[in-house]
Order: sequence, then C-alpha cells, then structure tokens
Amino acid sequence: MIYYINVPIGIPRPQSPRPRSFRTLPAPAVTGSTCLASCASRPRVSRLLLATSEGPTWGWTSYSILILFAAAINLIALFVVRVLQSEHPLLDVSVFASRPFVISLILTVFLCSGLFAIVVLHSAVSADGQSLTPWHTGLVLVPQALMMVILMPVAGRLYDRFGARWPALGGRCWSA
Repeated sequence: MIYYINVPIGIPRPQSPRPRSFRTLPAPAVTGSTCLASCASRPRVSRLLLATSEGPTWGWTSYSILILFAAAINLIALFVVRVLQSEHPLLDVSVFASRPFVISLILTVFLCSGLFAIVVLHSAVSADGQSLTPWHTGLVLVPQALMMVILMPVAGRLYDRFGARWPALGGRCWSA
C-alpha cells in the first residue's frame, strides 16, 4: 500500500509546461548511465566502486585499477559537461556552485559516516570483544536508536526556529 502514495504525484497535470524534447535527454542519459555502468566481470558495480574495493587485492598501481579510475573520472567529467550543455538536464549541477550547499554536503557526509561508524564499530566490539550474542548486541544499540528517534524531530524544530548554527554548536558542546 505504501507504493500507492506516488500514484497521485505521477498523474499528469493538464497545465503541464512545455514538453521536453527527447533529443536533449539521450546524451546526458547515456554518459550518466555509462558512468554508473558496471564492469563485465562484476554486475551492478560501478567502475569507481570496483576500483576502490579491489584496489588492495589487485594493487593500487595495477593497470586494471588505473584504467578503472581513469574511465570513471572521464565519464563523470563527460556527464557534467553534457548536463551543463543540455537545455533540460537530468541533474542540475549548478547547485554545486553554491559554497554553503557544498559545505553542508561535506559536513553531512562526515556526520553520517561518524554515526554509522559508531554503530558498526560498537556492534563489532559488543559481539566480538564482549562475546555478546546478536540479540544482546542489538539490545545494547536500542537506547542510541531511541534517542535519535526522539531527538531528531526536536532538532528539526530547533533548526526551524534558530537556524543551523546554534543547534549544531549546542550538539557539539553537549557531545564533548
């Protein structure tokens, strides 16, 4: 039933803007899908992901890894160039010109990496270091999850009221 919520959104509106021409879509679509396309040896794995995951095994300076990195970087650059030239881009890359937007993305990556690293490392230490069963390891992580469920809406309200700077500063001071 949850998937039916998208049905009203997908119904075409009678006052739709000028229809997009199909000839502007293939170049970015082809470069983007090629950029994300998988290697023949590993289905559903992008070139960049394959290069970073197999680098320790194949050797970081091996021709296979260097070719995968070069192909990924060139295809990403080609995708960005084609999107910038397109009248109706698949992805609006001009938003990356906004410095606050890019900084917030970088901070979000670090924040989420830290949160998930804590969960992964805490569960590994609980399971291996303290010899807890998976059930008990999950129970140890429940209070953290509950606090996140409770405090995330509060953090959203604080953000709406005071902006991002003061709640972030308060959270940093509290966690120290």
